[in-house]
Amino acid sequence: MQPYQMSIRELRCRLDARELSAGEIFAACMERILTDQARQDSLNAFIEVWPEEAARQAAEQDRRIAVGEASPLLGIPLAYKDNLHLAGRGLSCASRSMEGYRARITAGVLEKAITAGALLIGRTNLDEFAIGSTGESSCFGAVRNPHDRARVPGGSSSGSAAAVAAGMVPAALGSDTGGSVRQPASLCGIVGVKPTYGRISRYGLVAGASSMDHLGILARTVEDAALVLTQLAGYDARDGSSGRQAVPAYSEGLDGDLRGIRFGLPAEYFADGMEPEVASGLAAAIDVLRREGADIREIHLPHFGSALSVYAIIAGAETGAACMGKPPFGIEGTDNGDLNAERLGAGVRKRVAFGIRMRDPAYPDIYRQAEKLRWSITQDFDEAFRQIDVILTPTSPVCAFPLRAKEDDPLPPYPADVFTLSANLAGLPALSLPCAYSRGGLPVGMQLITAPYAEHLLFRAAHRIERLLALPAWIPVIT
Repeated sequence: MQPYQMSIRELRCRLDARELSAGEIFAACMERILTDQARQDSLNAFIEVWPEEAARQAAEQDRRIAVGEASPLLGIPLAYKDNLHLAGRGLSCASRSMEGYRARITAGVLEKAITAGALLIGRTNLDEFAIGSTGESSCFGAVRNPHDRARVPGGSSSGSAAAVAAGMVPAALGSDTGGSVRQPASLCGIVGVKPTYGRISRYGLVAGASSMDHLGILARTVEDAALVLTQLAGYDARDGSSGRQAVPAYSEGLDGDLRGIRFGLPAEYFADGMEPEVASGLAAAIDVLRREGADIREIHLPHFGSALSVYAIIAGAETGAACMGKPPFGIEGTDNGDLNAERLGAGVRKRVAFGIRMRDPAYPDIYRQAEKLRWSITQDFDEAFRQIDVILTPTSPVCAFPLRAKEDDPLPPYPADVFTLSANLAGLPALSLPCAYSRGGLPVGMQLITAPYAEHLLFRAAHRIERLLALPAWIPVIT
C-alpha cells in the first residue's frame, strides 16, 4: 500500500514505528498533485502548492519525531480552502477581485494545525468567495470530480474535496455555510463534517453569511475526521461566536454497535425530489442498519419546506453586508478600493445585490419573517432531539452532474444544498459519509445530524455505519 492510500491513523502508526518518514509521505502526496496538474484534464484542486518549503518542513517534522515528540497530526499533510488567512501567503477566495493580496494574519484553525504538527501543503480551489455548490465559479477555472472528470465535485469546498478523494492529501479544511463541506463530500465519495457553530474558531475565515459560516473537515474515513477535529476544535477569544465547551477525544469510543442510538428519518426529507439512484442507494443503506437492529423511527420537521427560502434571504443579506463592510468580507488590510469590486464574478454580484435588497427598509417584513422562520426551524430540531438521538437524511438530492450543466439555469444553486442548509440555520453538527454508488460509479452520501456539541455521538454512529456498509475504498489512478 502506498502512503497516499493510507488513513491518518495508518500513517501515524507508520511514522511512530519509523516505517515511513514525513518526507516520504509528503513526496507521495506531492507526486500525485504534480502528476495531476500536468494532465490536460487536471482536477484543478489546488490554487497553490509549496513543494520546496513543505519539503523543508517535512524534514523538520522527521527530526521532531526522531526525538520522541508525539502528536496525532505531526508529519501529516493537510490542505486548506483558500478563504482562510495564512500570514505571508496569497489569499484569493478564487476571485479576480483579490489579485495580488497576501494575508496579514493567520486563521485560528491554521494556527492549531501548525501547533499540532500538520504539514500545510497548499491552498485549494473553491467557488468564488465560497458562493456556489458546483466548484465552477473560480477565476482559476472549474474543479473536476475525481470519479468522473467530466462532472462537478460539488462546492464550495470543491478543491478540498477533490484533493482528498484523489489521494493528494489525507485531509483538508473547508468552510460550510449551507452545505459546502458535506455536499462536495457526498459528490466525491468521502467524509465531510461540520461541527457545532463555533466549535472551530472562525477567526481568519473570510466572512460570508457569518451567522451560518462554519469551518469543517474533509477526510477519507470517519476516524480521520474525528482525529483532525480533536486537534482543531476549541475556544478562541478572537471569535465572538467561539464555544467554550471542553473538546473530548472524538476518536475514542468509536467502536461498538448501534444499540442505544435512536435514529430519526424526517418524512419531509424523503419526499419527491431525489434522483432515483440517490433514493434507492440510501434506502438500501437504511435497510442494512435495520437488519443490524438499529432503532429507526419516522419523525417530522414541519418547517423544512421553508428552509430554502429562509437560507436564501438570510445568507444573501449577511453576504451583502459583509461585501459592503469596511473592510469588505472582513479581510484585514483592505478597503473597498483594494477589493477591486468591479472584478467580482456574476454569482457573487447577484448574491450581494439580492442581499442588499433584502435589508432595504422598503422590504422590512421579508428579513424579519425569515428570522422568525429560522427560529421555528431550530425549534423543530430541538423537539426532534427529545425523541431521537441522530437524524438521518440524504446529503445531496443528486449525484455529481456534468460540468456546465447548470450554467444557463437562472436559479441560484441552493437546491443542491436543500438537505444540508437547515443544519447551518440551526448551528447543528452534521456529517456526510458515503453510503452507496450509482450504477455509473458515482457516490451517494448519507447525512447524520445531532444536537449541539454531540459530535462524539455523531462520530460513533457514523463510524459504525461506515463499518456496516463496508464500501470499497476508492482512490483514482493518476498517470
